Amino acid sequence: MSPPDPRLNAWREDLAAEALRGIVDAPRYAAPRRARVVAPTAPMRSRPGAAGLAHELIFGALVDVYDEAGGEAWVQAAEDGYVGYVPAKTLAAPGPAATHRVAARLAPLHDAPELKTAPIAHLPFNARLSGEIVTEEGTAGGASNRRWLRCTDGCVPAPLVEPLDAPAPDGVAEAEALIGAPYVWGGATPLGLDCSALIQIARRAADLSCPRDSDHQQAACAPVQSRPLTRGDLAFWAGHVGVMTDAETLLHANAHHMAVAVEPLAGAVQRIEASGGGAPSAFGRLPDA
Repeated sequence: MSPPDPRLNAWREDLAAEALRGIVDAPRYAAPRRARVVAPTAPMRSRPGAAGLAHELIFGALVDVYDEAGGEAWVQAAEDGYVGYVPAKTLAAPGPAATHRVAARLAPLHDAPELKTAPIAHLPFNARLSGEIVTEEGTAGGASNRRWLRCTDGCVPAPLVEPLDAPAPDGVAEAEALIGAPYVWGGATPLGLDCSALIQIARRAADLSCPRDSDHQQAACAPVQSRPLTRGDLAFWAGHVGVMTDAETLLHANAHHMAVAVEPLAGAVQRIEASGGGAPSAFGRLPDA
């Protein structure tokens, strides 16, 4: 039997999650400690001190912590199950359950609900916050009707957030809103993201589940064998994925454009094959539930 995928199972030679006892052999097993990301982003790496990004967690993400050493915490993300190492300083106690998400590419976090205060941080798309909507108090120039989300971490302009119980109606439209965002391997925010992160964060905005990596996304899909393709279908290559905006148009974060870009599927197929990337390996459709 093949060992569990370490990207989605917290196990290594010296330690494993208590839930894996009897599934993998390890000298020690650890119970999880829940924590929350309190930095705008938390870079996740596959091993301590690794140079490259494996994933990127964002403000408000919940994780289970299994070990901490040398300033790094070994964690499993609660949302997608991804396992890796993040800076321990980016984590804190979970706090109250999230009520809102950032619906803009970036949202300034202020320490008070006042427009002229300098932001203390900028939170990325889909960051989770817990708070209530308040109205800005009057200023020297008169009363204001600006609305803010006030939370324990600070205040965010209300037009830039949406309640979690009102998800985006169209995940593909959320991906389209990220056109032009730069391509960064392992990145998962509008400041830089890769092909599978684009699919994941767009679906997350619509409250739809999605694995982190393209091979897991393909495994979660129902195969699409017939044509024409429809909006929301995924096109897979070895190590790459994009989403169809219609029967003939592909949207994907890619290293050719170094950005999230739209192009005809036929042109992408021809270009990727000519560069040695091969033909599409599959087309699939993730469940909308």
